Amino acid sequence: MRIVFIGSGGSRVTKRRSCPSILVDNDTLIDCGPGSLKNLRLIGVDLVDCIDRILLSHTHADHISDLVPILWAMQLDGRSRKLTLIGPKGLEYTVTDLLDLLGTPKGFIRYPLEYIEIDGRETIGDISTCMVEHSIHTVAYRLDRSGGSLCYSGDTRPCRRLIDLAYGADILIHEASFPNSYVDIAVRTGHSTGREAGIVAYESSVRKLILFHISLEDFEEAILDEARSVFGGDIILAEDLLSIEI
Repeated sequence: MRIVFIGSGGSRVTKRRSCPSILVDNDTLIDCGPGSLKNLRLIGVDLVDCIDRILLSHTHADHISDLVPILWAMQLDGRSRKLTLIGPKGLEYTVTDLLDLLGTPKGFIRYPLEYIEIDGRETIGDISTCMVEHSIHTVAYRLDRSGGSLCYSGDTRPCRRLIDLAYGADILIHEASFPNSYVDIAVRTGHSTGREAGIVAYESSVRKLILFHISLEDFEEAILDEARSVFGGDIILAEDLLSIEI
């Protein structure tokens, strides 16, 4: 299993970080915030023959804003095969609305789009899901393949459902938006601190923790140190275009 961090930041693009997006084995894209399409182009991902499905954790702008540009790019590149979009209930309405709002000509996208709407209790092939605790309906994903397993938290407060979903995974990709000194903001906005991500990793007995969705680069050292204080396994701070093999 090969994981590439297309974007590793939080809700704003910085010089070093685009918004959240992860590519798994060239066939699965998880979230696609601002900057995703540019970084996919930068590493040479073929939008015709790669990316069978896009998993969307929720519909906040920092996780979905590059979806329409990606759909357009796939059409302009000559894609003809089906693309599957998986995400929370209401996904098809949201995507259709976005396509219309952004002036997509009628009939412009000619390749098939399949929508699978979930509420966070489903298993779909190699994907397992759970609902997590954010300010809107948000889904966490787990992928189990012969080459390894990963769990992606989406945006969330620490929660038992996520611990159960991630249990025993090779890699947990957990948001760590803030250091613990900002825990009040994390609670108010439905996010996690570095320490809280470490606790989830410890309680779910994962092998490796990757800290993700970094709000400000000034927080990096504190977030990493806090996670290390409670989780003894490998910890990596995600960076744009970082590639990891399981």
